[in-house]
Amino acid sequence: SVVLVEVPGVYQAIKNVSMDLAHDWRLHTRAMFQDVFAHGYVVTDFVSQQREDGNRRNFYVLEYEPPQFAMRR
Repeated sequence: SVVLVEVPGVYQAIKNVSMDLAHDWRLHTRAMFQDVFAHGYVVTDFVSQQREDGNRRNFYVLEYEPPQFAMRR
């Protein structure tokens, strides 16, 4: 299966508003990536989309990789 993980397109703006919020966001994202990696997912792509309103959306694309294929990368 495929999982998309959205990350802010304007991380610097988050830092400018609140360093605590930026730090919490980083810790949450780190924990989520550690969890999905532990369950056999790997990052296979990064997609960035510019919206009509000028905002950018960014996604990591993760796919499940069965253990027998993990060592082939």
